[in-house]
Amino acid sequence: MQTRVTVAFPFGTFGGNLIGCFLMGLIFALVSRGALGGSTTYSAFSLESVFMLQTEQYGQAVLYMLASVQWGYWLHLPGYGWSSWHSRSA
Repeated sequence: MQTRVTVAFPFGTFGGNLIGCFLMGLIFALVSRGALGGSTTYSAFSLESVFMLQTEQYGQAVLYMLASVQWGYWLHLPGYGWSSWHSRSA
């Protein structure tokens, strides 16, 4: 007998990735790339995505993967823009 396990949308990992992307764009310096790159949770992102696919939660997996990449990109832009603007005005 198989038991179906469902996983709620991983909001913690999703939020952590988005915050990390925003901060990476905001601080954008060589040192910050290593520190913030390690704080975003793309290993957990991969694991959770694969688990959702293995448990046949295809719609949620696709939504999670696309939203993580898209929102990470969009949040990186204002952080990077603010950082560039602030460094020019200083």
